[in-house]
Amino acid sequence: MLNQKFVALYKESQATDPALLSRPDRPLTLAERAVVSLGGAPRPRNLTAASGMQARAGKQVVIYPGEYKTGEIITPFEKARGGK
Repeated sequence: MLNQKFVALYKESQATDPALLSRPDRPLTLAERAVVSLGGAPRPRNLTAASGMQARAGKQVVIYPGEYKTGEIITPFEKARGGK
């Protein structure tokens, strides 16, 4: 049912609001519209702002070119396996 509503809203947007279909957030926008039209409540898009938590930036490391190298890269799962 949700998928059918999503597809109907997509086709409607092709005729009435083609600019929407060029936006990168079009799937989220159409999905939210579909949920609301079926009686659901919209969810907040920015979960960190909705929860009151501050987003933290990750550590950035330059690895190339060598003369600008600022550290070693750690892959996401390496830390879980006991990496640095």
